[in-house]
Amino acid sequence: MLSAVLRSETAVQVSIRIMNAFVQLRHYVSSQIVKTDDKAELAEIRRLLLLHIDHCDKKFSEQDRKISQIIQVLNNLIEEPKSERKIGFASD
Repeated sequence: MLSAVLRSETAVQVSIRIMNAFVQLRHYVSSQIVKTDDKAELAEIRRLLLLHIDHCDKKFSEQDRKISQIIQVLNNLIEEPKSERKIGFASD
């Protein structure tokens, strides 16, 4: 989402690194699950992952809200100012 908003090479690279980190996390978890047959341990790993995902979702939704506010402010700055009203009486 960062690269879509900022449209810079740095933002694209950061997004790629974030995706790679999630892929590595998935590979790590799947390799750990294969090593264990203990259902309680699998349940604990699942619980921890769900907590982590929930935490990340909250952070992303907060960032989305902040980005939306920034875009709204920028759009307000781009809009042309309203015409000034003249003070006083109009004479014919």
